Amino acid sequence: MNSIRLSLETVTPMFSGGANPRAQPELRPPAFRGVLRYWTRAVAGGVIGDQNLTGLHQMEAALFGNTGTGSPIQIRLSQAALQVVNTPILIHKADSARRPAYQAGQSFDLVISACRPVSVEVWNATMAISELMITLGGVGLRSRRGYGVLKIKNRAKPSPVTLTEWETTIRDTAHNALSAMSSLAGLLGIESQPLLAGPCAFPCINQVGILRIGTSHFPTAADAVKDFMQHVQQVDWLGGIHPRQASPLWTHPIQAEDGFHLVYIVLASRFRNSDYLKLKAFLDEKPGKDLTISGWNVL
Repeated sequence: MNSIRLSLETVTPMFSGGANPRAQPELRPPAFRGVLRYWTRAVAGGVIGDQNLTGLHQMEAALFGNTGTGSPIQIRLSQAALQVVNTPILIHKADSARRPAYQAGQSFDLVISACRPVSVEVWNATMAISELMITLGGVGLRSRRGYGVLKIKNRAKPSPVTLTEWETTIRDTAHNALSAMSSLAGLLGIESQPLLAGPCAFPCINQVGILRIGTSHFPTAADAVKDFMQHVQQVDWLGGIHPRQASPLWTHPIQAEDGFHLVYIVLASRFRNSDYLKLKAFLDEKPGKDLTISGWNVL
């Protein structure tokens, strides 16, 4: 049976709420499964386009099941006692409301396994999307703004320590995810499409997408997130509450030898008040390097 155990460490506080999000955090497989679904759709949309919803559902069901068939992929989490601290939801505001969160620097294991025989394509896609989620995303409340970020402690290769190594890691992870999802589409007989030129019907990779490594560095991951939040604009094109719209911009702290940097990820979708020219201009004000990756943001 295919199985892998990932030893993970929290880089920033993780708001992983259970039935009561204001109570003690919980390590729950559904939280991880939900984030993996998000990144599966994000990559699948870049491979088969945003109009083939039947094909999208087929690819998602191959990994996570549907109402008729259970998922072949099982997710388990170690039940280690992790330290909890009341953490401000808005790190840049002294009077921000607080909720219990797992502290940064806490370790636990994520076990991903196949509960029945699966094809090489299904297993490779599961592994590639898992690594992509950990490399670029986060888990729990405020994960788009740098909370709930994780790192793999038991990597087969040494963890990146320079921005050049991080660039290589991000490129390789993106390429692996694209390749694995393309192979899965081929297995299911779903036709691939050219990378879409503009924002899509749902958040996924397309030619408007951005991957940017910031060159400003900070002593801690929390300092990097706080600095960004102090300068972020309250504008409709970065999402909001009225109407509720998730931001198309993810921020993800990474650690290098000179401190922590932010990676900026834009998954462009069409929503009311979206404006990706303004979003790009906003990011261009921040020192950094844009990554051009074939199949991710260029043809």
